[in-house]
Amino acid sequence: MIDVILTFDNLNPNGGQFMNACLEDINNYFSNKQHRLTILTSHEINSETINLSTKDLKSFIFVPYCHGNESCLGNINSEIFISPDLNITNFSNTFFYTFSCSSGLKLGPELIKNNCICFFGYNNTIYSIIGHNQFQFCANFGLFLFIEGINTDAILIQMKKTYEEKVDELYKVDFFSASHLRSNKDSLIKIGKNITINDLINNA
Repeated sequence: MIDVILTFDNLNPNGGQFMNACLEDINNYFSNKQHRLTILTSHEINSETINLSTKDLKSFIFVPYCHGNESCLGNINSEIFISPDLNITNFSNTFFYTFSCSSGLKLGPELIKNNCICFFGYNNTIYSIIGHNQFQFCANFGLFLFIEGINTDAILIQMKKTYEEKVDELYKVDFFSASHLRSNKDSLIKIGKNITINDLINNA
């Protein structure tokens, strides 16, 4: 059993509906799992609640779906809640899995420098288009693989393959959306060690 902290900026006018759909899928997935879930949504996401949720945990999974840029993550009010200057050390001994624009460029490497074990994220602008469940399926897929015990090197390979399959599927009905999904695939990165969920459980 491991702690899983989910942060979803679900009221954000840019992407909130998509984040709600992702959260619903994740909640359904975890309904028959034994892991301890903490869910923070838009008005609960700030640096104080992040500190309170993480301060007593030795090892955990952290999953922010929110606005991001190269060096930080922010909430609906444009308030930064994770950055190197704010609370980067809170995420040592974690698997950090984020759906946020560009956070793989600087924030991801900084997390790894501060003993985050493994980071999954994106190094460019990413897209979420409502009406095509391929976007939420691909966004959540790697998290589910990790919970099932797949190692992170294999997860990256399987995520890229699944993105490609969903892009091909979507091209048949919506070329424009498929191009944006391909852009998400091309931006996906992994930084850090090759681990499984058992490495976190053993450290908790």
